[in-house]
Amino acid sequence: MHLVRAVYYARNAIRKRDLAFSAEAKSIMAAIRRNNAAASLTGALVFNEHYFAQVIEGDRYQVSRTLWRIGEDRRQEDMVIVAVDSVTRRRFADWAMGYAGQSDELAGLYLRFGIVVGFDPARMTAESLTGLIAAMVEMDSARQLAGSLADASDARAPLGQGDKRPSPAGFAPGPAY
Repeated sequence: MHLVRAVYYARNAIRKRDLAFSAEAKSIMAAIRRNNAAASLTGALVFNEHYFAQVIEGDRYQVSRTLWRIGEDRRQEDMVIVAVDSVTRRRFADWAMGYAGQSDELAGLYLRFGIVVGFDPARMTAESLTGLIAAMVEMDSARQLAGSLADASDARAPLGQGDKRPSPAGFAPGPAY
């Protein structure tokens, strides 16, 4: 297997096509689960009302097939492949999808990666976009772990309930889109 990492962004066309945003996000997640677990792809997808941005890692052939499929998706337009590079190891152990909205935590991350006003991947390099997405996933994982530990220490919380509050980035685990 020849391991590669691809980074792309595209304009979000869900609202432009008068589609229900929530229903389409669920549909994308279903496609992610259906299409990419078998292909052994990892990475993360972040989106907001204006953009989708994604890092996809895996076998060169599988990543290429996935990029072609994504490019044909009517829910996005003006896809720009920022980079496709050979890598020796994966940066993303699993797969995640999240909403790149506004929160104090995300504002700090945006500033760390040079974003002054909202999530705009068109103004970022492949390296900074990959770093931002990885940092969002790490922030969300740490938040979920802290919530789980707090719940486990609370005698009133039944085991296995976990933190049910939405995370700032809104990540959900799964395979790549």
